[in-house]
Amino acid sequence: MKRKTEIWMVVFMAILLVTGLTACGGYQIETGSVSGGAVSGQAVSGSAVSDSTALNVHVMTEGKVTIPDPAVVEGSADVYLRKSPDDNIYDEEDNILQSAYKDFVVDLSFLGFDEPVFVSSYAVGNLTKITDSIAHVMTQTKKGIKEKEIKGDCLALFVTTGIPTAEDYRKDVVNGIDSRSYIVVLDYGAGKTYKAQTYFLLHNIQNWNDLEAVDLTGDGVQELAIQHCYNKTIQYGAYRVNRETEELREIYSTLLSEEAGRYREEDGFKGTLLDDYKVKLEFPDIGYSETISMIKDAGYKEEELQTEKRMYEDGSYNFVALWKDGTLKGHGTVFLYTMDSVDYIKNKDGSVWVDFAWTLAVDHRSCDIGTMHVYYEYDKAKDTLVLAGAKYVNREQAEKEWKEWYKEEMEIRTWKK
Repeated sequence: MKRKTEIWMVVFMAILLVTGLTACGGYQIETGSVSGGAVSGQAVSGSAVSDSTALNVHVMTEGKVTIPDPAVVEGSADVYLRKSPDDNIYDEEDNILQSAYKDFVVDLSFLGFDEPVFVSSYAVGNLTKITDSIAHVMTQTKKGIKEKEIKGDCLALFVTTGIPTAEDYRKDVVNGIDSRSYIVVLDYGAGKTYKAQTYFLLHNIQNWNDLEAVDLTGDGVQELAIQHCYNKTIQYGAYRVNRETEELREIYSTLLSEEAGRYREEDGFKGTLLDDYKVKLEFPDIGYSETISMIKDAGYKEEELQTEKRMYEDGSYNFVALWKDGTLKGHGTVFLYTMDSVDYIKNKDGSVWVDFAWTLAVDHRSCDIGTMHVYYEYDKAKDTLVLAGAKYVNREQAEKEWKEWYKEEMEIRTWKK
């Protein structure tokens, strides 16, 4: 049986490519348009501003990006951002228009940047303290302005320096440009700013990262989560503002370093093929163990699991032909292939689990056998996210979950238009 979810992955990538400065939900999340190593940043400015300060964020399809310095704002702060560019950024020769770059850059010298930066994603929330302040987010759509009220007075941004312009591409000097990305938090309630360099990248000016304000620690103050889908899999990171040390620091990331391809392997997962067409799934560190059936759970037919069925009728290779009358004869690997989605689960005790949904495969990426939900929670002593639980979902249910996720994403995209 060939993997059908390859089609869904193409759809998933297409969705992310059209993601703009978004406002999507989950467990009470407000987002904009997802590292590696332990990176951190310092608060770079500060002067007291009243807790009653309102933040107005205007997300427009045209106009100039304007972001005031929190240290000098008096009263309500008005921020003007741009939605992500649509397909009309190319000229007749398929060159990127210069306006596609200049419309998204802004002077953030008050944060220590010595050149204009490219602003893409945003998030709004109470990222530094618990507050009753309300932010008003006004998003321009085809049907007019849609307004949303969000509790909080902090604005987080994903910014990039040294981004190649259309002229740079024409001169073929792109490889010589030093492009770096940062996450910044602007606290309009306290007049402070924070920034941290990140190993997440802006891969192109249309494929933006997702930022989310979500309380991962359970203390009522939100952390900043970042997601990005690149090369079919989601990468995820989490940042927290420490007001005592005045740092914005990374507390978790699926990227281990800035070196391409060095991703965090899922903690302690072990998969073993057994006789009787069975697969044993384990996370020994948390005592999780479950044995599933390649037939009942993964949906394969017994005849296609036989060693003599190495080839399908269309000439493609059958990677799961590893058994002979129920006895394991071949050598195959069981692995977590791609992280397909991230969600948040709020438990009864108020704690939050981050739900990473991985495609589970046997021997080859095309041979998926279901989804493995891997749950992480915040560990205060370690100041990071740690493995907390796992759950296997059979292939049929996994496809239902995917369709539900797709439907929700389409509803969000429709709202933004």
